[in-house]
Amino acid sequence: MVVKNSLVALLGLSFSVAAYSQGVDILGNAGSSLKTLKLTVIADSKLGLNAPSDIAINPLKPTDLYVVNHGDNSAVVLTLDATGNKVAKSRLATALGAEHFMPNPTGIAFAPSGFFATIHDINTVTQDSTPWDFMGPTLWTQTWFDGGHGSHMDMLHNSPSGIGIAWVHGNTYVVNDGAHGAITVYDFRNDHNYGGADHSDGVTLRYADGLLERVEGVPSHIVFDKASGVAYAVDTGHNRVVGIDLGLDYLTKSGFDYISIKNKDYKVSRNLEPNYDGTIQRYVDGPVAKTVIDGAKAKLSTPSGIALYKDTLYVSDYTSGQIHAFSKEGQLLDSLTLSDILPAAANSALSGIEFDAKGNLYITDLLNNRVYRLEAVASAK
Repeated sequence: MVVKNSLVALLGLSFSVAAYSQGVDILGNAGSSLKTLKLTVIADSKLGLNAPSDIAINPLKPTDLYVVNHGDNSAVVLTLDATGNKVAKSRLATALGAEHFMPNPTGIAFAPSGFFATIHDINTVTQDSTPWDFMGPTLWTQTWFDGGHGSHMDMLHNSPSGIGIAWVHGNTYVVNDGAHGAITVYDFRNDHNYGGADHSDGVTLRYADGLLERVEGVPSHIVFDKASGVAYAVDTGHNRVVGIDLGLDYLTKSGFDYISIKNKDYKVSRNLEPNYDGTIQRYVDGPVAKTVIDGAKAKLSTPSGIALYKDTLYVSDYTSGQIHAFSKEGQLLDSLTLSDILPAAANSALSGIEFDAKGNLYITDLLNNRVYRLEAVASAK
């Protein structure tokens, strides 16, 4: 577990405007427009937050924010009011079987269809009939979600200690796989419907095996750039962000979306074990995990959350209370220490981050059981 040190937050004060090639509106344009920023606590433990590790917006109902709680086996659905400025109601999602289907979740990601998946940082037995490593991403739908066995739509089982997840295509997601220090793609293919158990049509592909390092207690998020085919993963243990071309082809057959490997230089002949689901499970040999952001050079301390918005990568720092913006080539564009605009955020543990369609940034604070909304109120964002 990373030890919090509020002094680390002071690092953010050493940056000057000259340190950046350019600023970005949502982070205050390199310090020149901090007065345009507004940071609001929109939810806390009173609404059920318990070590919130990630947040995602329901694309079919953008006023619904889904927050997963790393502190237990639950999620909280926050519904914003008509103004979008306050939470009108909240709903705690946890039910029978959540100890296996959503234990200590670290990440959540939506598909445009309203399906979504969660990933979980646990490496112990979660049900009597299966071994400790029978864990991985769980598929859900916004139509009915209670966090338990009855409402889960599918699950695949090769990634205990999962620390981040992003949507790729159809029912395909990519996981930051903490148990294996890898990036693992899961294609659920056809879901088994509510509460089912047939996982046999799934596909699992593991990249960069053993090259990333999990840090106990810290979510390490991942984002997928579908336009380029590159997954950007936070490698907290090595204080960096890596980029890897997944080499995927996006296919549709009889109205069903799925993926396959299109890069002929990638080899997928080696089997992954154990194979609990009877699925296709392969190592992907050939891709290179490139260091896109070197944390030491970029003044990162403990990178955790990541988001891609308008071709800019945003990274949250778990121990410094900062948000950083980078080009996709790794050039530092801007940084913001949250306590500079909200002193109450001085001692925080920033984890998952997510932009809404208006360019507002939602941030989970795992230490203080909060969700913040950061907005540039006097700019076009």
